[in-house]
Amino acid sequence: ELASYAWERRSQFLGGVATWDDASEILKSDAPGPIVLVDIADNPWTGGPGDSAELVRFLLREEVGDACVASICDPRAVERCIAAGPGSTIGLELGGHTDRLHGLPLHIAGEVRNLSIGRYVNAGPMHAGVEVNLGPTAVVRVRGIDVVVTTYAETPIDLNVFRSQGIEPTARRVIALKGKGHFRAAFEPIAARVVLVEGPGITGSDLSRLKFERVRRPIWPLDPDLDWDITATRR
Repeated sequence: ELASYAWERRSQFLGGVATWDDASEILKSDAPGPIVLVDIADNPWTGGPGDSAELVRFLLREEVGDACVASICDPRAVERCIAAGPGSTIGLELGGHTDRLHGLPLHIAGEVRNLSIGRYVNAGPMHAGVEVNLGPTAVVRVRGIDVVVTTYAETPIDLNVFRSQGIEPTARRVIALKGKGHFRAAFEPIAARVVLVEGPGITGSDLSRLKFERVRRPIWPLDPDLDWDITATRR
């Protein structure tokens, strides 16, 4: 009975993710902020490397100049920022170094706004009081977008991921994150709107983009026209 209930409602488990074009229209509208824009396809807590630069690429293309991004894991970029020092203008090939499944590196020229050891304590409703270690961390500002660049990959679930770096997220029109659902406890209460998007990556909702080699077929949703007879599986 439970299996039948789930199967009959299987389509409800899909969807809820906007296209990048949809997100573009929202940003171009008069919609108030903060708009929380979340890329679900490079979520470190579900196996993503955290080094996709697609959120920054999108915001630059859309000429969004009042945004903050958490985060891009790029230890080499952090090292270069540390060597350059706060206030320096630096060119970086940001992100996209782990593999080509999560997009290409993004060439940027930006200002090193902040350097830190990358440690903070969660103050919000999820994992309150738990210390988070991003490793040495830099904030790079590129055309009005403050990008948190970290040594270790971490899913942002608390406003202190920004505040610890001198960024007040509630003052920005766009807050860009990587995640799935854990961000909601802290960020949904401050959001005028939450928009999920799916860049390149292994943690997204479109399973057809992944190359499965050991999956018994047919299986839903890889085979969307599958007609499953529950009575044939009963014992």
